[in-house]
Amino acid sequence: MGRQKAFRCFKSMLELLKMMDSALDIEKEEVELKKWKERRE
Repeated sequence: MGRQKAFRCFKSMLELLKMMDSALDIEKEEVELKKWKERRE
């Protein structure tokens, strides 16, 4: 029981990390887009 609970906790933590990572990627892309737009103007 204890091991399964720990595994589930670990899995949800990995999911959270993945979500945070993709959120960071989106932020980076937005910053790059802004820089690119500013260069064109």
